Amino acid sequence: FSDTLGRGLALLEQEIHAVRKSGQTTLAGDAAFRLYDTYGFPLDLTEDFLSSEGLTLDRAGFDHAMEEQRTRAREGQKGTVYISAGLTDLRSRFAGDRIVEWESEVLAVLVNGEPRANAVRAGEEVEIVTAETPFYGESGGQVGDTGRIETSRGDVVEVLDTVKPQPFLVVHRGRVQQGAIQAGDRVRLVINAERREAIRLNHSATHVLHSALRELLGPHVRQAGSLVTPDRLRFDFTHTSPVKDDVLERIEDVVNAHIRENAEVTSQEMSMNDALKSGALAFFGEKYGERVRVLKMGGFSTELCGGTHVARTGDIGLFKLKAEAGVASGVRRVEATTGDGALGWVRQHEKTLKEVGAILKGTDEDAVEKLEKLLAERRDLEKQLAQLQNKLAGSQSDELMSRVRNVNGVNVVASRVEGVEDKALREMADKLRDKLQPAVVVLGAVQGDRALLLVGVSKEITKTHHAGNIIKQIAPIVGGGGGGRPDFAQAGGKDVARLDEALQKVYELVEKSS
Repeated sequence: FSDTLGRGLALLEQEIHAVRKSGQTTLAGDAAFRLYDTYGFPLDLTEDFLSSEGLTLDRAGFDHAMEEQRTRAREGQKGTVYISAGLTDLRSRFAGDRIVEWESEVLAVLVNGEPRANAVRAGEEVEIVTAETPFYGESGGQVGDTGRIETSRGDVVEVLDTVKPQPFLVVHRGRVQQGAIQAGDRVRLVINAERREAIRLNHSATHVLHSALRELLGPHVRQAGSLVTPDRLRFDFTHTSPVKDDVLERIEDVVNAHIRENAEVTSQEMSMNDALKSGALAFFGEKYGERVRVLKMGGFSTELCGGTHVARTGDIGLFKLKAEAGVASGVRRVEATTGDGALGWVRQHEKTLKEVGAILKGTDEDAVEKLEKLLAERRDLEKQLAQLQNKLAGSQSDELMSRVRNVNGVNVVASRVEGVEDKALREMADKLRDKLQPAVVVLGAVQGDRALLLVGVSKEITKTHHAGNIIKQIAPIVGGGGGGRPDFAQAGGKDVARLDEALQKVYELVEKSS
């Protein structure tokens, strides 16, 4: 317990220092949970120490972290299949992140989670455990390697994914492409080096990004999750508000400046206590043993990490932020890409901008100016069109007044209107209804390949002539449906040829309801 207390206190002091430096008075719940979950440091002790320092604990954040851990634990149960398969005594040693090929012995072959004593042949899906492997098993947010496993006989297994279901176990998942594979075979393991390199760049970039976020947003920033693939990186971090565009630009600038420094990236194994004393950052959600790997980049980043990384930050080449958004209360997410992926992203956007410029009969440099001018012209034309439609609606309103029929004391107009948009059509119906009280006004129009029907009814007669009921009876004629209030309703349909038939039906309905 004294060892637990010592490790926990060292990390808690580090957290308290970060809280004070940021000017806050509350310790993040995920930090307290990491103390509890990773180091077995009691929550009540954390609260007592915080209280003695005049600080408080984000208990809601702690509870949220606890629930996330339970979810991960449920996912982790997937690894028990390898234990139940009798693989508890097996050990797979990772050959190292600079190794792309390695020779080793097959310790176990599984099909559908069950050990296979005899050979697994071409076409079968298989899981393979070897004594040593250059393949990195998915962990710490970094996806697993792909590649192939082959024998001197010419047997080939395509490795589609690599997982690490237990700290001591690396499992290669794939399909036998050629020949057969079985336990005891000597094999050559070859990773997809180009894919590994892309992953390496993105993973190292997450460390540089984390440093930049803490530098520009404050020491309260902590990693809350990550995903590292060949194409992109995703980094979740603790922060309470959206990051403004100008700050995102500065973050991107700082990351690229560190890349241009071409700082050396080194790693060293040491005890957990020594790692924490060195100032290394440990992450929520990660399980650490007594010995940990400390990754250092120049003088700006020191973190615990077991993933694959570049030799120097300059190898990353280019870093490009793509998006920033919130994913949970107090947690933000950025997505980015590096190297050839970043260059491809920039080129694609340049291509799009040039295409926009060409469409606007200009260049990519004046595309924004031309687009703004075009939109201004469009707004002017829309105003002119609205004015013309109002005039047209006015002239048609006068004509419709002459078509009014008195049906049992109700003034009824049911007619087609040409060249008028929705808004103007509704205004026309409202004006006619108000002028002709008590009135039932039904206007129809063809817009594109659809028929539009609007019904307006004077409020004093809605008990006997409900606009919604009228529309429900005439809309099916044009192959549509609709509804609305007692005094106003509308509908659309696809059978424009029967629009006049629907309008004529109105007079019959009013007569029956009167």
